[in-house]
Order: sequence, then C-alpha cells, then structure tokens
Amino acid sequence: MQNQRISATAAFIAVALTVPAGHSCLADEQPVKTDVFVSGTDGYHTYRIPAVVVTPKGTVLAFCEGRKTSRSDHGDLDLLLRRSRDRGKTWAPMQIVHEEGGDAKITIGNPCPVVDQQTGRIWLPFCRNNDKVLVTYSDDDGATWSKPTEITDSVKTPGWGWYATGPGVGIQLERGAHKGRLVIPCDHREQSAPERTTYSHIFYSDDHGQTWRLGGTVGPHTNECQVVELSDGTLMINMRNYWGRDGKQQDKDKMRAVAISRDGGATWGDLRFDPALIEPICQASFLRYSVKGQPGDGRLLFSNPASTTTRHQLTVRLSSDEGKTWPVAKLLHKGPSAYSCLTVLPDGSVGCLYEGGEKHAYERIIFARFSVDSSPETKGVDVPVVEEITGIKPLGNFRLPGFQRTKPTVIEDQKALAEAIGSEGAERIAGQVKFDQRLLVFFQWAGSGQDKLAYAVERAGDKAVVVFTFTPGRTRDLRPHAHLYAIRKGVVWSMAK
Repeated sequence: MQNQRISATAAFIAVALTVPAGHSCLADEQPVKTDVFVSGTDGYHTYRIPAVVVTPKGTVLAFCEGRKTSRSDHGDLDLLLRRSRDRGKTWAPMQIVHEEGGDAKITIGNPCPVVDQQTGRIWLPFCRNNDKVLVTYSDDDGATWSKPTEITDSVKTPGWGWYATGPGVGIQLERGAHKGRLVIPCDHREQSAPERTTYSHIFYSDDHGQTWRLGGTVGPHTNECQVVELSDGTLMINMRNYWGRDGKQQDKDKMRAVAISRDGGATWGDLRFDPALIEPICQASFLRYSVKGQPGDGRLLFSNPASTTTRHQLTVRLSSDEGKTWPVAKLLHKGPSAYSCLTVLPDGSVGCLYEGGEKHAYERIIFARFSVDSSPETKGVDVPVVEEITGIKPLGNFRLPGFQRTKPTVIEDQKALAEAIGSEGAERIAGQVKFDQRLLVFFQWAGSGQDKLAYAVERAGDKAVVVFTFTPGRTRDLRPHAHLYAIRKGVVWSMAK
C-alpha cells in the first residue's frame, strides 16, 4: 500500500522535538527507577494499585495492595506500605498498614492517602470488600497507623452498591472559601442504574479529618478518578471513561473524561472529553505540579498507559495551561504497564509509582524519579512514537469499497486535516496535534463491522518503525471505518504484508 500525501512536503523530515521557549518540559535525562514491590516475593502473589505521597518531613510513602493467592481484584488482600527517606533511592522493609481475617478472603484495598499540610497528619481512606469505607491515620511519618474507623454511613448513599476510594491520592485545597478542605476522589455503582453503570464522586472533610461528608457525583460511565485544584480555586476531576463500552457512544471512547466544580466538590458541571489524553480504559494519575514554598502556576501532570488498544507505554504528560493542552510527553515504560501515581518530591523532581513489567504489567511496582525543566531555553522532550486520535468519524459522503482498495492519507498541516476529516473535527482535535513534531496518518474504508486495524512499534537497529496490521472481519455488512494516528516526525511507518 502506497503512502498518499495531501501536503506540499514530499519526504519525512527528522526534526528536533522541542517545547517553545519559555515553557516547562520534562527533562530529557533518563529517569532513575527502583523496584519497590516485586510480585511473588514476601508472601504475596501480586502487588497492585500503587499510591504515593510525600510527608511534610520529606518521607516518601508508597502504598499498594498485597494480593496473597492470585492476581484477582477480590480475595485475601492486605494494605501495604514502604517508606523512603532519600527521595525513593532506597526503601525501608515492607509493613502492613491493615489486614483482616488472616487467610480469610477479605479484600482490603484502594488506598487513597492525603496529607494535611496544616497538621502534618497523613490520612488514608480505603475500602473493605469494595463496600465499606474506612480511614486510618499516621502522626509519625507513616511509621505507625491508628485503628481504622468506618465512615461508610457518612460517605455512601444507601442506594449505592460497589464502591472504591481513589485509587491514587486525595488533595488539600489551598485557596478560596474551602481552604484546608481534604478531598478524596472515589467511584461507585448505583444499584438502580443499568448494569455496570458507574459514577465518579468525591467525599471531603472540613475539620482536618475528624468528620467526613459526601460531595458531588459526576455523570454516568465515569470511574476511577483524580482531582486537582486550579489556580482560581476551581476543582478539575479527571476520570476513567466507559462511555464507549457501556454508554455505546463511540465518539467519546478511549479518552479521558473531565468535569469542573466551582463549589469545592459539592457539585460538578457537565462532562467533556479530552482527546489528547487517550486511554485503553485504565486508571490514571493527575496532579498539580507545585513545589513547597513556591507559588503555584498552571502546570499539571498526567500519567497513564498512552494507548487506545492495550495497557502499555506508561507516559507522563505536562500541561502548562491547566489542562487546556498537553504538548509535552515523556515515555517512562515502553512495555506492559497499568496503574500509576504521581508525586512532587522536596527538591522539585517528580516521582511516579507505577505497575510495569516485561511480559505483563503486574510483575512489579516501580518508582521512577525525573525532573521538570523550567529553563527558558528550548529543551528536547519525548514525544510518543505513535498514538491514535480517537473520536474520528468518516465524512458523510464516504463510500470506499474495502480496506485493501484504499490508500491512507498523510496529513502535515491544519488545512489538510480539515480537508480529510472536516473543519469541525479538525478544530476539535487541533489542541493535541503539533504539526512541528508529528504528522497524521488517516485510514478510512467501508467494510465488515468486525474489521480491525492495529499497530505495533518495532525496532530496526536503533530506530523505531510503526507497522500497521489490518485484519478483515467475517461479516458481510458494509460499515464505514475511520482511524487517525499521530506519528512522531522522522519515524518510518508501513503496512504489514
């Protein structure tokens, strides 16, 4: 299959991958990585669901679920912790924060710690059997923990069933009428709702954790979530999105859902969907980048498996305009990877505690440490080799007869993008496409509803090659298909034979 271009450029051009002068970037040195939990060791089959915070004294607390007998989400699960006093370079021995019933199948999990910067106390909400909600706390940098207190009646409506705190972290609000409020992101399933419909929500405390109250619920088909406070005191919640799978709206599929609260989380506005933050339907981390003693600005961090197909390519993204655009990305783990949690270390570097491995994503929980560079000079950054832009629809008059008879279109500027997918679609995704860094490859055809188009990143010496593979479906229906991929400039791509 030949490559068809609709712009004046006649060849691939290798360019420096840069951020405009005056912008922050994720420094281009290799992150320092340390294994924190290794599955199959210390009496646990699998370690999952990472959460990490830094205490006022600078101690890094890495939490997770220890799953004793299998990888399953339910069974004999304990809540575990390791502590580091040197920014994640070395770790103290593992300690059990809470477990119940010995070998009984009691699920203790979904850690969602939050640090009260005014009192120094570390609060740790978690769940029992994804039903009851409990909270414990530490006043000695995580060395010991209080007897858990159940708060279910305060933070769960009687009509709700399945419930999960986090996973990830809570936040403490720093400005406005609700300054000092502790906010815990959660999700739940309503028993009266259609099967599998989940909702994101929050609960909060205005008295430093002495009492907890239920906050607002966001729209349906949302799930695991994280919250940040913007510079004007507005809250932004970023959510795992099931609108494609359960809501049956494919134009909203495989991208993060976002909503805003202007009353400290008591209520939430309408959902929007961020096509720059693609996902394979998985948890993600979302955090304001702020260093203690320095005024906050518009920088936000986001991490997740940057893929619409499978859990791999754990990537950290940086926004300098409070989530309007995400022009900077750094690949932390190329292979299988899943849940993650970000934190800012005392020296201003960033830590990411994430699930990763070589054969599957749940081999280890790894702590990676890297820097955010605020130099006004232009710096190189990592741009993903390839990612799919979701929510693209074929043009209304499109009737091409079969994939093998079509040619992909290569798009290298905004005008060509509008010609290929229409001006409305081009405007919608304009914020996530940087034509100085990437080009677009657009496939559209009519064929079986079971037709599949996938890609893989292969190596040719020291260079990456993107290979697309088409698998024809068996049904005889004729349906339109459209797929748009952003490929880093200088990277060769081809169709598998």
